[in-house]
Amino acid sequence: MGKLAGLLTRMVESAPWRIAIFLAAYALMMLFVGLSTSPLVGRLYIDQIVFTAVGDGWLHGLVPYRDLFDHKGPLMYLIQCAGLLLAPGKWGIFILATACAATTSELLYRCGRVTGTPTRTNVAALTCGFVLYGLCLWMGNTVEEWSLPFQCLALLLCLRILTGKTRRVAAAAFVCGLCFGATAMIRVNNDNIICGACIGMAIFLIREGRVRELWRAAGAFAGGCAATIAPFIVYFAWEGAPGNMYDSYIRFNLTYNIVMPAYNEEANVAVVARQWLSVAAELESEGHEASVIIADDGSTDATARILAALAAEDKRLTTASKPNTGHGPTLLYLYKRAVAEGATYVFQTDSDGQTDPREFRAMWDARAEYDMQVGLRSKRGDGAARAAVAKVLRAVIRLTTGVSVADANTPFRLMEARALKHLLEIIPEDFFLANAAASALAVKAGMRTRWVEISFKPRQAGVNSINIRKIFRIGLSAVKAFRRIGRAAHTKSWESSQDC
Repeated sequence: MGKLAGLLTRMVESAPWRIAIFLAAYALMMLFVGLSTSPLVGRLYIDQIVFTAVGDGWLHGLVPYRDLFDHKGPLMYLIQCAGLLLAPGKWGIFILATACAATTSELLYRCGRVTGTPTRTNVAALTCGFVLYGLCLWMGNTVEEWSLPFQCLALLLCLRILTGKTRRVAAAAFVCGLCFGATAMIRVNNDNIICGACIGMAIFLIREGRVRELWRAAGAFAGGCAATIAPFIVYFAWEGAPGNMYDSYIRFNLTYNIVMPAYNEEANVAVVARQWLSVAAELESEGHEASVIIADDGSTDATARILAALAAEDKRLTTASKPNTGHGPTLLYLYKRAVAEGATYVFQTDSDGQTDPREFRAMWDARAEYDMQVGLRSKRGDGAARAAVAKVLRAVIRLTTGVSVADANTPFRLMEARALKHLLEIIPEDFFLANAAASALAVKAGMRTRWVEISFKPRQAGVNSINIRKIFRIGLSAVKAFRRIGRAAHTKSWESSQDC
């Protein structure tokens, strides 16, 4: 065992052998774990195929963001172009992904060497990293994966400054700027590691009294960023698409609306609004543009006055007053308004205090993976009559549309704006079960949907007006209404509405 360990140590210490081991190990991983990059696996209809489709379109003369919509950075699509030019099918992306992973490991190995880590400890850490890479790869060809070499190179350079291995601070800062710009052009929020490393380097220079070098380094860093980012800006400006790039890559990833209808909720609306304004504030602290829109549906109590006072206190709250049309049409009004204002995702809940804002995060963290996420109320605190309505509605949807929906009308849902816009083109403006229609149509269209278990409290105040007679009337009305939208759904498919 000692001889074998010694042999492995010598192989790892030899750069050619080390790189060969990295390449072989990651090639096997990409073949059997990175399903979207593996040439052994057919096309998978997940996010990664969109990246490749945009890259292929770019090679054939189309312009990303203007002619083909997606919301990742342009360098992500340029990598896809390179892979498609390198080899046909998935082989090019497979080769690049293998080289990307091997480069990441090599840079991390060198980070360990710079800090004086013993070879065997370094190997153990890299082995753990290899396992974690495989567990977190999630099909391969992801923005996180392509960002790693740039992040690790910047980290290595900062460590060399901190350990005194180099005094060429400006040159290191310029390369860090190149890495920052490249990562920003893949996915801007992947730059956090580079930011942390550069802040550490700046603090070190200040403590060493090398402030003049710090200023030169800052200029070099800015120059590196400009050298990476400027060519993309110039290209899209030349193609007349800088606005398309901004809307798709920057604004689309930052704008979110929380919407809720309100009717005679004077006893609840202030508390509920403040709870969701806190959620909006939390999103803003993470760099997103978030707002709450509450529509007063012709209330006859003090709801409108309370909302006006709250809006004066908090700029994140927007209110609207409209004639009474009912819950469904008010929801459709709010959805259309949020989409028209450029929201990326729209979250809906009601103003009666029955849902828990703390359960929002489970949907939020998975937003990129689904077109629609809906709360599942397995245990309801609002009475047997409401539960009976949900069961009747589920049966009606199954009968009229042929799809099974776990909990169709839940007022706790996160929807991707493009998917929502598609649904709004089908659902009539006066449809009284708007959320149920959206759920059923999303499943029928094959959108990426999931139901998330949530709690559902009793009404915090007010009166539950549901009774047996109303349940019967709702059932009859729902049959007619869902037959109507079932016919409309056949005229417009979700797939045909996509740009790529």
